[in-house]
Amino acid sequence: PVTPFVPAALAAAFVQVLVLALAMVWGPHEASVAKAQEPSAFHWRDALAPTMIAAAAWFGMTALMLASPSAMISCGISAAGVTGLLAWHVVAMYAPGFGMGVLTTFLGEAGTALLGLVLVIVARLVLVQAGDAAGFAAGLMVLAIGWCLATAAATVWLQKTAPPRWALAAHDACLLLSA
Repeated sequence: PVTPFVPAALAAAFVQVLVLALAMVWGPHEASVAKAQEPSAFHWRDALAPTMIAAAAWFGMTALMLASPSAMISCGISAAGVTGLLAWHVVAMYAPGFGMGVLTTFLGEAGTALLGLVLVIVARLVLVQAGDAAGFAAGLMVLAIGWCLATAAATVWLQKTAPPRWALAAHDACLLLSA
């Protein structure tokens, strides 16, 4: 039988493919492409710090999320409760992106990315102590917000260095391998 989660997963997959297709069609503006292709405008070291911070956040997210559902069930949280907490975690992964411009205005991209990484570390400390739904909810929300801040700010930080396509691909590959 089809569970209610299958249509939701299919819808999410469709939206992801749609966003990718739109990004490929619209792509960057010609001015930014021209700047990014200037050989002297970029050095691989420009990508190192933002990539390492984002990769560490992705590693932390994956490591903590691998253990969290089982840990929640072990603490007596029902399957429906676990599903609800994970759903809110997903919302918290993307919602902070709406305020990213304001935050980076005050902290800069590097500061915001580092704040995100610190939040991922704090989330680990919260999650290892969690014993009930409230503790897991707090840890999962902090983890999601930290991941969002680190990933988005590091991406903007990297973009400001006018990277060529190979550097963006290497950045994305590092994040994928870290997860």
